[in-house]
Amino acid sequence: MLFIIDGHNLFFYLEKRNFFEAASFTKKFDEFIHYFLDLSNNTKHKYTLVLDGQREDHYQKQHKAELVLVYAQKNQTADKCIFNILEEENPDATIVSNDREVAEKAKRRFGKAVYSCQKFMNFIEKINQAPVKETNTDYSKHYLFNYYLNQFSQDKADDDY
Repeated sequence: MLFIIDGHNLFFYLEKRNFFEAASFTKKFDEFIHYFLDLSNNTKHKYTLVLDGQREDHYQKQHKAELVLVYAQKNQTADKCIFNILEEENPDATIVSNDREVAEKAKRRFGKAVYSCQKFMNFIEKINQAPVKETNTDYSKHYLFNYYLNQFSQDKADDDY
């Protein structure tokens, strides 16, 4: 699933809830970006953070693994940039924002599912708590198990002077 996230909207939602450990705005924002980098590397979902303005005449995309940072063009809000992405690319995505205008327009005009910031963070919390499906964790049945066990035991015995 792809999530297109109103970046500053979610950032300030999390900041009000003391989500970040850092003290300065810049370090909090770095922590925010790193949180999504980790999330994108550890889940099957893709995330696009749409952030307010750059100095370019068109929005800019920066790819980092499964995370995409989109910077709105100069004199444009992230909200408008989200609408531009939806118009130009029409991705199969869920929009994340507490902004009522963004939510309503994404639903009505573009037919997109919308999560509030709280619903999104609850979703993320659930997938982070989901048990990881492990495969073949009974290593004693592995054909080299006894060999490695013996090797390790011998190495350990050699270390015990």
